[in-house]
Amino acid sequence: MAVSALLTAWPLPVGCLFHSLTGYWCPLCGGTRATFAMLRGDWAAVPAWNPIAPLVLLLLLAVLLRLVYRVLRERIKDPVAALNALLSPREVLVLVSLLGVFMVLRNTPWLQPWLAAYLGPPTAPVWG
Repeated sequence: MAVSALLTAWPLPVGCLFHSLTGYWCPLCGGTRATFAMLRGDWAAVPAWNPIAPLVLLLLLAVLLRLVYRVLRERIKDPVAALNALLSPREVLVLVSLLGVFMVLRNTPWLQPWLAAYLGPPTAPVWG
């Protein structure tokens, strides 16, 4: 809990490099702020920053648990080899496709009036 308090005590100085260069929101824009909102217990603010952040964090946790399981259970000596076999090509394709669809939806101007509240940062305060 102390680490959570320390991590969320200061504002974040760095924004998304992709957004800075292109002006478009990447699928993970707002993810860091959504994570900090989760650490603070401010669950109402999470969708305002990035609605898929909790899903991405759960996926990362599942992949990490899968890696630990494979290393311990299967006695794999090389964690890098275990990491290479964590996600099948089909799983990677599905994940990349879902993130791509989310990115297109959050950057489609004519959807903004209806979906802005559900797609993240465009309606949230800007960096600075």
